[in-house]
Amino acid sequence: MPSCFFVGHRDAGNELLARIQAAVENLILREGVTDFYVGHRGNFDRMAGASVRKLMETYPQIRLYLVLAYLPPIGEELSEGFTGSVFPEGLESVPRRFAILRANRAMVDICDFLVAYAPHETGNAWKVLEHARRQERKGLIRIIALQEKDEK
Repeated sequence: MPSCFFVGHRDAGNELLARIQAAVENLILREGVTDFYVGHRGNFDRMAGASVRKLMETYPQIRLYLVLAYLPPIGEELSEGFTGSVFPEGLESVPRRFAILRANRAMVDICDFLVAYAPHETGNAWKVLEHARRQERKGLIRIIALQEKDEK
């Protein structure tokens, strides 16, 4: 089953919401994507999760997974609206300050699509997008870049 991961700048503006939702619906209808993976560290992640949850009402076959960069405290509940959670292999020994970047790269390595918003050539979102571009050149992932300079 095709899968998609989201990565974007934590301070992304709400004006991206409609574009994220359109990208998700396109992936469902044209590419058969059923599994969506998102973090929970900023506004882009929040909008991506909200977009998938809204479309789950129309397309009940799709699933939304929360990507964890750190193991949650014992007894902590999974946020509502997620099918489950994922803790990428090998993260248990990664220092906390590198965990989000490492988790994001791990998800790029296992997903078929990446919806990305990295408007600045700095920061973790940009680093993950650059990693994904190298993977895309190898034919391992397809990127939907939402930042304006990458649109054609």
